[in-house]
Amino acid sequence: MNRNQSTCIIRIEKQILKVMAKKVTGKAAASAASKVLRDGRTSATSKTAAGSALSQREKSGKRK
Repeated sequence: MNRNQSTCIIRIEKQILKVMAKKVTGKAAASAASKVLRDGRTSATSKTAAGSALSQREKSGKRK
């Protein structure tokens, strides 16, 4: 692999990371995830997935 190819790959990786960083959990999915976390009957795996979804939720800015 030459230097130009390496530079091109690095640029593409940076663009992919920018796109991935902008993905957020939607309002309906976040609401469902919140219900899963509050429900005592759900499994640890479900709670882990719900927590992950909520961590990807865009901050609303309402809380201070």
